[in-house]
Amino acid sequence: MRIHVVLCAAVLLAPLWSQSAEADEVGLVNGDRYTGTVLTLASGTLAFDTGHGRVDLPWPTVTALTVETPVIVTVDGGGRQTLPRLESIDGWVAIGDSVTVPLAAVLALGRPQNSIQVTGGVSAGLLATGGNTAVNSVRVDADVVARFHEDRYTARSTVNRSRDRGVETARSASAEIRYDRFLTRTVFGNASALFTSDRFRDLDLRGNLGVGLGVQLADNGLAKISVEGGFGYVSERYAAAPEPDRSYSALREASSMEFYFLARRVTLFHRHDAFLSLSEATQTQFGPAGVRNTNVQMHNGMRIGLGLGLVMTVQYDLDYVRNPAAGRKATDRRSGLTFGYRF
Repeated sequence: MRIHVVLCAAVLLAPLWSQSAEADEVGLVNGDRYTGTVLTLASGTLAFDTGHGRVDLPWPTVTALTVETPVIVTVDGGGRQTLPRLESIDGWVAIGDSVTVPLAAVLALGRPQNSIQVTGGVSAGLLATGGNTAVNSVRVDADVVARFHEDRYTARSTVNRSRDRGVETARSASAEIRYDRFLTRTVFGNASALFTSDRFRDLDLRGNLGVGLGVQLADNGLAKISVEGGFGYVSERYAAAPEPDRSYSALREASSMEFYFLARRVTLFHRHDAFLSLSEATQTQFGPAGVRNTNVQMHNGMRIGLGLGLVMTVQYDLDYVRNPAAGRKATDRRSGLTFGYRF
């Protein structure tokens, strides 16, 4: 396979791929200029996202400003209104028909907030060979995140299938739903449900349920990071009759991280959920006495923007169970190269 060659070429070419979105621009009294996105103007400070991070600029040092998308403007003595576009010319800003004010008279800027913000994507990877090797495989991933004021809803699913010379070698699927309720700007309550099925691990269905608290450590142009902790419940149903079904209460720990590079054209991501049982396993059912049941599901990878919403994703997944079914390995690994679309 030549995945590494394709990946290196994509990384080298990433800076050449153009973005369709129009950028805002700000000029300073010292001659510096920034291109990116105006976030807010409040208390005499302009918050500006350059695509590589946020900068806070003292408003009196700003001599020129162009905002290409709708913006809420508050003017000294003129009230508050939404403009489709804002541009300063020679230090003056048009805020209505035949009405202009000095740039210094602008007291606040803000972005109109949609009642619902939705992001997500879908991707698929296919492989078919013939001749001396006959392998057919498919991987499909989909995810969607919806934010409505203080509520955030997340849904994800993955399907893996593989056949080698007519013999099935992989058959697994997972689905996840999550609900976050923000109690403050960064702290949220959380409830989650994760379901997994894997024929070759003799796993008919595993259900991981969790509740707890989380903290949004970062959510900006450089990174999105959150950590969670709480309690969980794990139920495992196995396909083989001799293998006993299992269930246990557990401590739950989870994290989600995304790091952005090259104006968000390249994203490195990591996500995991870990469940550690609160009681020790027994000799007769789950292996040696004194060993706690543990389940960790991890997803790592890199997503590369190809333009127009198209992406290439290289991903490595790991599923670890301390006490697997009889004759099965504790760790299951999957890797894949997929292409898809994100919105």
